[in-house]
Amino acid sequence: ADVVIAIDSSSSMDVSDVAPSRLRRALRTAERVAEEAQGVRLALVVFAGEAFIALPLSHDRDAVITYLRALDSETISVRGSELGRGLAAAARAFDPRSSRPRTVLLLSDGEHFGPPLDAQIAALAQLGARVVSVGYGTAEGAAVPGQLALAEAVRRGEPTLSRRDDAVLRRIASETDGVYFREIEERPATADLLRIKADLLLATNDLEGARALFQSILAKRSVPWAKTGLGKVYF
Repeated sequence: ADVVIAIDSSSSMDVSDVAPSRLRRALRTAERVAEEAQGVRLALVVFAGEAFIALPLSHDRDAVITYLRALDSETISVRGSELGRGLAAAARAFDPRSSRPRTVLLLSDGEHFGPPLDAQIAALAQLGARVVSVGYGTAEGAAVPGQLALAEAVRRGEPTLSRRDDAVLRRIASETDGVYFREIEERPATADLLRIKADLLLATNDLEGARALFQSILAKRSVPWAKTGLGKVYF
């Protein structure tokens, strides 16, 4: 499969309502996926007030891990929280010539201060890309750190709070046939984040992908065969 990891590096991801911070936890998730993903091409998108494709699709997991370890909230100088830009960049990262199943792994606190997301969600759905979104932080939230947030707090006479937005992350996942996880409550494993439907692999004639998927499942579970829409598949 092709998986685009899209990481929110906005200032609100530095909030420490989950220790050590939302961004650190998101980077740990992404690194774990890169380490454990087998037979998957990975790409990396970083976004805040702007977005860019940091790494194109490849099997080079070491490159992804190296980049993740250097990423912080200063990577993008344009401040802001625009999920739409991240989703648009993720769509561009996919190979239009490939028939591989497509997944966007969206790691964010869900804050979005840009235009409506309808067009970006529709574009991903049209590509057949499902979004697995993971929400970082808490519903109660906490104050945003940094000089800009402090200046805004002084101007307004109250701290600038950032709260995880479950609704927007759940909507993005739902409208692309994906799934949403609240990171701190549900602690999704890599297997949860990279669930790939076997029938989709077989429908696209990705027999090697299907074989790898079933072998992975059978290695963990003592079952003699896996049943798909095409009948029993033996190895």
